[in-house]
Amino acid sequence: MSFHFGGTSGNILADRRYDMALGLAENGELQAAADLLADSLAHAPSWPPIHFHLGDMYRRLGRAEEAEIALRRYLALDPADHMGAGVKLSLMGLAAPDTAMSAAYVQSLFDQYAPYFESALVGKLAYKIPEFLADAIFSAAEPGARFSRALDLGCGTGLAVAALAGHIGAADGVDIAPAMVEEARRKKLYARLETAEITDFLSRTQDSAYDLVLAADVFVYVGPLEDIFGEVARVLSPGGLFAFSVQSADETGAPWMLGEDHRYAHTLAYLNACTAAAGLLPVSATPCTLRQNAGHPVSGHLLVLRKG
Repeated sequence: MSFHFGGTSGNILADRRYDMALGLAENGELQAAADLLADSLAHAPSWPPIHFHLGDMYRRLGRAEEAEIALRRYLALDPADHMGAGVKLSLMGLAAPDTAMSAAYVQSLFDQYAPYFESALVGKLAYKIPEFLADAIFSAAEPGARFSRALDLGCGTGLAVAALAGHIGAADGVDIAPAMVEEARRKKLYARLETAEITDFLSRTQDSAYDLVLAADVFVYVGPLEDIFGEVARVLSPGGLFAFSVQSADETGAPWMLGEDHRYAHTLAYLNACTAAAGLLPVSATPCTLRQNAGHPVSGHLLVLRKG
């Protein structure tokens, strides 16, 4: 997924060059795209997307110094970073990976994606994490178990709760993207829905409020997980389950990393450390294919933890 800044620059010459440049980039003509974007700056020097895409073209061309200049000019015009310049800078080793993915970027990404989220993810990318996660939960729980209160972190359009239909008494959902929350609201699966950051929502939640917490394909947008694990442990009731998916990282490398696919991956060793620090107990860790990316399977794990 990539986010496209809304609106136009207000200058027709700049807009034409910008559109042509993005088309060239899609065809792999990066130098031609960069030349057009640089030319368009003469007509619309204050429009953030031109600086962003110019920086990304230079990055992909290996022109690191010029890429950094363009991306930082973009950030000066859009400090909230709706387009993800922080991610690009992090991939170049010029920004801290733990703060690279801004809230504005994630929200904008999924607000844009919301209308066709399910058709694209499920229909085109073979996404089955909600069903896989439900199977892992059923395997961990007592036969015929029913969860009286569940929390769906990064609920999206409600796919995870839908996969557990009939096994949840009431579900609350939280997502950073308002458009995704509205899509979920239409399904009438949730007792409560809120637009918020996960850590903010958890910090305002009372102790032992839920006997099931879900996070389906959410932690690919979060680097360090210690704080979230600690908060989840607090809001879980004794015996409650925490079920989530992660993208797999090389166990011999960093505990977690931000990849070229603009997603975070985590090692099992790191997740085990977070689990122990939060006082949770490991139940299962199942390898799986999260989705397809450019025709290739993306490896991950489904984990289920229990509060003792």
